Amino acid sequence: MREPDPLDQVLERDDRGSSVVGGGTLVGDDHEVVSCDIEVSLANDARKGMRIVIDALERLGAPAGSTARLDGGDPVAFGIMQGVGLYLKGTDLPDEVYATSDVNALVDRVSAAVGDAGHLESWFEGSRETAFYFYGPSAETISARIAAAIADQPLAERARLVPLA
Repeated sequence: MREPDPLDQVLERDDRGSSVVGGGTLVGDDHEVVSCDIEVSLANDARKGMRIVIDALERLGAPAGSTARLDGGDPVAFGIMQGVGLYLKGTDLPDEVYATSDVNALVDRVSAAVGDAGHLESWFEGSRETAFYFYGPSAETISARIAAAIADQPLAERARLVPLA
């Protein structure tokens, strides 16, 4: 049985008749996520329904830079979480580094260092890099904590920290 979608649960409670009806994810040439969208059918007052959706998505951790739009109207910006991508080289380091390092141990170390400033939301394994996406209230704090945690880690040599929109 499919687990109920958190946004659908909010809509059922706060705007009966409204529901999530679709969505999708756009990926780039490198197969990394570029953007995501959710399509919602609003059964009642559209502006009130959009406010309910925005409030729910922010409570669920919508990233800063998200937008909502009613029937092709102007986008309304929302979102409060800030993200940082930690990109590890997957092919460019010496073979010995890959043979003697454990990426899971490194991710555990980074997650512990980030602590209450954020959390690991997702990850992506590309052909040349593996990315770990951390989100929290302050990208600056997350970046500083990640940088300190990876400074002496061979597997993180030449790693990139990228602010996410």
